[in-house]
Amino acid sequence: AEKEMVEIKMRNLKLLKMTENLEEKNRNQEVQIGEYEKLRESHLQLKKKDDQSKSRIAELETRIVVLVEAVRGRERVEEEKEKLEKMLTEQQKIIKLALARILPRKGEVSFCQEHVGLIR
Repeated sequence: AEKEMVEIKMRNLKLLKMTENLEEKNRNQEVQIGEYEKLRESHLQLKKKDDQSKSRIAELETRIVVLVEAVRGRERVEEEKEKLEKMLTEQQKIIKLALARILPRKGEVSFCQEHVGLIR
């Protein structure tokens, strides 16, 4: 009977030790689960930030395209303006030359009075 009592105590000690080990493992798992939850939350926040960043990048890329087109349009307008100014300057020169031939200065050959009336 004493032998059985010693065996029962030994089994009881083994069971207590196993229980302690399982409780320790359980505590470790709870800590790991807590860390996992923190990591998961952090991951979700980073993913949300990443999605927002991608969205903002897409908006900025679209804006860049619009601005580039606006700059190109402005450059085309500026080129057209320069062409028109050059053409206007050339036409002014031609008109001045034509007027110099049509309306002579004092001391130069004068036209007959009939044509002078038509010119003025």
